[in-house]
Amino acid sequence: MFIFHDLKQDATDTAKFMDANLPCGLENHSVVKHYHSTMSIEYFQQTFEDFLNPNGTCRILYATAGAATVVIIQYGICKNIAEMIQQAGRAACDSDSTGLFLAVVETWALELDLGDAIGGTSNADRDKPYIGLVKVNSSKPDWTSIASLQFVQSKTCLREFVIVP
Repeated sequence: MFIFHDLKQDATDTAKFMDANLPCGLENHSVVKHYHSTMSIEYFQQTFEDFLNPNGTCRILYATAGAATVVIIQYGICKNIAEMIQQAGRAACDSDSTGLFLAVVETWALELDLGDAIGGTSNADRDKPYIGLVKVNSSKPDWTSIASLQFVQSKTCLREFVIVP
């Protein structure tokens, strides 16, 4: 299973935490690994081959970007719909395959009142940040797009959500 994170440190920290909390005897046996762009090509190839090998030890791979597989889990809301579509597209890269994209989002993303969004939610530019003008010290809820928030609060699949009638 691939689990995507927005930040390298999040992928690293989560993989280490999950590995440390595996049942006794499984921890530190490469069941959980992580990968990001500053790691070596050799490490990526070894990790990815182990992940794909039915007899390999790696079963869970945390990453910031990587290759496609059948199931993609996005941990944390994407900052905009374009990023969400990109991540979801990794689940089924060609027309002959099927895949599943699952977004595990923060509680605040489900509870934020979209009526409070700067400029309203009916604005044609739904990919603008929730708060409007983002500052250096803005938080993730502030800079997450209105469209991303609307999607995670809806009961619509991503494909239907992005198609404009």
